[in-house]
Amino acid sequence: MSTDYKGDSPAGRVMDEAIELDIEGRSPYPKGATFIDADVSYLGKAIRRAVNDGSAVVLVAADGSSITLRAEPAHNLRQRRFSLRVRGVLRALGARPRAVPR
Repeated sequence: MSTDYKGDSPAGRVMDEAIELDIEGRSPYPKGATFIDADVSYLGKAIRRAVNDGSAVVLVAADGSSITLRAEPAHNLRQRRFSLRVRGVLRALGARPRAVPR
């Protein structure tokens, strides 16, 4: 598990809880997931990095609620549509994904 946070943040707290649950053998999160605060300015870049590394992404809102995303880099139209759905999820969480130049 890794996290993209600094100090005491919602993602850090959820990751700490996930580690404790994993020790007990009952973590609801995928092995090797990356935990990211949903309100960081570099959200799109962090998600892209995690996906390119083959990690699942656990987006954590300020209230501690989370959503797990499992994705692959978009290589065809079908996967591109999935990427657009992920943007919809991000908007629902209140995050503002930025367009990324290719």
